[in-house]
Amino acid sequence: MLSFIKDKQIYFFLLLLLSIGIGLQIVIYKIAIAILFLQWLISKGFKQKFIKLKKNIFAIGLTVFYFLYCMSFFWSDNSAVAFADVILKLPLLILPIVILSQNNLSKKQLNQVFLSFALSSLVLNLYSFFKAYSLYLATNNIDKLYYSNLSLNMHTSAQSMFTCFSIALFAYLFSKDKNLVSKWMAYSAVIIQLIFVFLLSSRMQILIMAFLVPAYLIPYYYKKKKAALGLLYTLFIFGASYLIITIPSTLNSRYDKTVSQINSLREDNGNYDARKFIWKEGLEVIKNNWLIGTGSGDVTDALAARYFRLISGDPITENLAESKVSQTQKSNNGAFLSKQDSIFIHNIHEKQLSVYSKNLLERRIHHYNIAYQRKYNFHNQYLQTFGAIGVFGFLILCFLMIYPVYLSIKKKDYLAISFLFIVGASCLTESILERQAGVAFYALFYVLLIGRISQNKLS
Repeated sequence: MLSFIKDKQIYFFLLLLLSIGIGLQIVIYKIAIAILFLQWLISKGFKQKFIKLKKNIFAIGLTVFYFLYCMSFFWSDNSAVAFADVILKLPLLILPIVILSQNNLSKKQLNQVFLSFALSSLVLNLYSFFKAYSLYLATNNIDKLYYSNLSLNMHTSAQSMFTCFSIALFAYLFSKDKNLVSKWMAYSAVIIQLIFVFLLSSRMQILIMAFLVPAYLIPYYYKKKKAALGLLYTLFIFGASYLIITIPSTLNSRYDKTVSQINSLREDNGNYDARKFIWKEGLEVIKNNWLIGTGSGDVTDALAARYFRLISGDPITENLAESKVSQTQKSNNGAFLSKQDSIFIHNIHEKQLSVYSKNLLERRIHHYNIAYQRKYNFHNQYLQTFGAIGVFGFLILCFLMIYPVYLSIKKKDYLAISFLFIVGASCLTESILERQAGVAFYALFYVLLIGRISQNKLS
């Protein structure tokens, strides 16, 4: 009995270390995963553990998903990269096996794990801010307080995703356990983290919070019969956000660029986000290997090969330029050019139009050249998975993302919904599961949250 209690205490302590390590992105989380797995191996009751895993559709889904990546090793030419990817994704196998085969944590313990991650994210952001602030004092350049200058130990999008989830955690813990998170603590932490979402300048995460803030505030105050107050708070946050965005900075530049790119979606003027052509070429990679994928070792190389094909040789040939001129001439309704450009082009000489078209092609080639040099991945986890392990991996990933949303709505588990929304939306613009930070974060909180709503049932 004493041994069982001791094992449970060690298990809980390791989960705390794991959540703190993930939040801070320090090596301690890797050590915690290894010890958790070792403890699981030497503990008793394997029969009961496997019965639980067998009955849990999400444990099965994550395990199959991981082994598809393992299998893709055998049809990857770049075996070194494929092997590294299998190691990187190990938390997708270990954490579901360890956590979903055991009894659920108590509500109090689970909340403590959540709080440890939320506080770790807050501490990391504050530390990175003071570090960036020292650079600002040295250079008097306000851009030192934004974007990549604030990211620490991980990609900016991952740190911003962690920040978004920590906001959801603080709000959840305040509403569920006021002894653990007081009012002043919740309000202070949420405000600070919201500011950091803007300072980190990751556009998808800003958009995510634009959905989550009113989705939380308005219903929360509506239940208290203070709907007007919830709406007022929402408007105040949006107003303050607009003021932050309009301050001349990296954030303001990225905002203006985004607006310009959105306005140019129907125009082929070279002014678009790199993801537009990355996804286009990614779909070509998928089309050629849709069944089993190119293999996790070759998927990025296959995409880079598409970039190289478009920049090799002399891309701006006369025939290509004439083709572009023809397209531009046909677009006097604004399909490729703006209205002002159409009026202008209508009155200029064909030679000037040719110069414009060549410049447009050069800007496009420039995009591909940067993508090739930096070996950009798909910048979309769904396409990345499809390209790497084929249609079955893609369908499993979609199932793991979508089906729990239905269960969460049915159970009214708003924290699980928030987590799935944050991760699912982030996967639209980044390949979240291609970095250790994203893999460990997704694996831990997926099994903790979805394990709470699945109750080990296949239904």
